[in-house]
Amino acid sequence: MSENAALSTEQQAPGALVRELLQAGIAGLASKASRVVDDLSDKLESAAEDAGPMAQAGMAAVEAKSAGRSPVWAALKAGWSAASTEVRIATTLVLLLMIVLAPLALLGLLLTLLILWIREAVSG
Repeated sequence: MSENAALSTEQQAPGALVRELLQAGIAGLASKASRVVDDLSDKLESAAEDAGPMAQAGMAAVEAKSAGRSPVWAALKAGWSAASTEVRIATTLVLLLMIVLAPLALLGLLLTLLILWIREAVSG
């Protein structure tokens, strides 16, 4: 019986050795993958800092989406904060102009439709 016990101990030793080798290999791969992810993250952060408003808006959208928030709203906020003063002024003026001219365009459309309706009624 002692021979069987000695054999079973010797048979377990190679299995334990293989298990330890696999664990060491997995730990090495995990640490290498972690370093690669850290390097990529650093590169993305530096690119986002050096990038223009569009890239910053895109990065903010990706971060918001991964956090479960609205990517559109995050992109708009980041793009607005990264925009220059001239772009902000021009955007504000265009929006104000649209607000002022939209009712006039609607009124012109309604008048055109009214004229066409009257013309059709008179000739028909």
